[in-house]
Amino acid sequence: NMFYTWNPWSGAGAFLQFFPYALYYFPFYILSALSISPSGQSVLYFFIFLSGSYLSFFLASKTFTSTHGNRTFELRLLLSLIYAINPYTLYAFTYTWGYSPFLALYPLIPLIFGLTYFYFRNGPIISKSLMGLGVIFFLSNIAFGNFSFFVSLIFFLILFFTLFFILKFDCNKLFYKIIAYLSIFFGVTLWTVLPSLNGLLYTYSTITSSAANLGNWILY
Repeated sequence: NMFYTWNPWSGAGAFLQFFPYALYYFPFYILSALSISPSGQSVLYFFIFLSGSYLSFFLASKTFTSTHGNRTFELRLLLSLIYAINPYTLYAFTYTWGYSPFLALYPLIPLIFGLTYFYFRNGPIISKSLMGLGVIFFLSNIAFGNFSFFVSLIFFLILFFTLFFILKFDCNKLFYKIIAYLSIFFGVTLWTVLPSLNGLLYTYSTITSSAANLGNWILY
């Protein structure tokens, strides 16, 4: 059922809409249909996860260092390696759920912030970088079954924009670019978020029912 959500009163995960994960699990369904073993699928998944994390950080870091020539090339290589292989990614290799859709956001984070920076610093309002952001946000949508990821991404994007304005970077047609950016972001993500509003309201009332719960949620 495309619109099925777990009963928030059941205590079985509150809400977790399944249909966004089709983007993630359908390729594994194809691999299974081709008789690829689960262990072979997991090897492929982790290869994509690690190489994707590395390439994502390496490409995104170029947008922040484009004015420094080749002096930062070795540093970009090193930082990309650290982003790809660290305690978090090692934890992903021993994740109790196997290859989970929640991890899909990690390789995309550098591209989100790199393309965001590039879009506001360069080019017209409608550009290839904006279209690229639309594709990346659509793929990151896979992880938004965990609504905390959606809220956290918005929170850190706000911090990023705040830093952007504090440093007073030049940006032509800033107001129109913000409108275009927000339209792309919410246009490709709300199809996941809107069906879960009932569960979100329940979660919100549970979290805010006491100061202790709210404090624990913020720490988590």
